[in-house]
Amino acid sequence: MQANNWRKSASETGDDERMNGAAIITENGEEIPITEAMIQQALKAMEDNWNPWSRQHMNMRQRQKG
Repeated sequence: MQANNWRKSASETGDDERMNGAAIITENGEEIPITEAMIQQALKAMEDNWNPWSRQHMNMRQRQKG
């Protein structure tokens, strides 16, 4: 996983502009901006791990039917 790349501060990247978006707050209080790449990676991981025939999914489908 690329977590280490996300931990660069604004001073390290030379980007001193104010952040306009969302961030992850670490246990040390550091703000890590959430990037498009991070979102795409998370969505890809969910897509790769999704199993439509899992017991949990089938139970949800049964509840939706009535």
